[in-house]
Amino acid sequence: MMTMIATPPSRGGNHRAPIAAMPPTNRSPRRGPPVTTTAPAGSTVGFVNDPVLDGLWSGHLDSDTQVTYFHFVPRADNTITVISVTPQSPHHAAQWNTYRLTSATLGGQQFANLRLVLTDGIALSPTLRKENIPMRYVADGDALTFYLLDEDKVRAAIAAHAIGGRTRKRAFGDNTTITTGAKALDAFLRTPEGLALFGKPFLVLKKVK
Repeated sequence: MMTMIATPPSRGGNHRAPIAAMPPTNRSPRRGPPVTTTAPAGSTVGFVNDPVLDGLWSGHLDSDTQVTYFHFVPRADNTITVISVTPQSPHHAAQWNTYRLTSATLGGQQFANLRLVLTDGIALSPTLRKENIPMRYVADGDALTFYLLDEDKVRAAIAAHAIGGRTRKRAFGDNTTITTGAKALDAFLRTPEGLALFGKPFLVLKKVK
């Protein structure tokens, strides 16, 4: 798998791109980096760690069969440290990433904000660490499903002036950012129109027992 611009130089072997910079795959038809927001989803209601997320989960980040493990570690400041580990395989070198996650409830729906902090122990630049990826998630027993914003739907909403935003050129695809303020963004995400901006399931995790 190719490495995206947000990933520091590889130290050997083929590395997967972290969630914050994953290229399109057979399971994920995105053309570039995930849609980001300047204001985290749920910031007006406050972030509270969702205990449903706690613990060890496993899933697949791309179209092959190699599993990646995600350990969600709740912190006292109502953030969650997420550590992902992909073991070595015949096609990929081992890789681990660290993310900072916050969660909130809006209109009865669960939202998470993800920021990539480290990849293979290497810190990202301050600018990249500030990039916020909003996701919607649904917990159903031992399954946890995450949904990313659909870039085409978001760009259409920006063009229709339903939300504010911009698109910037990047080496591996355009990056769209929603620039709507926190209050207006949270109000929009409570509406059917806001929820409709989220695409098909991006990542399905299973609880490891």
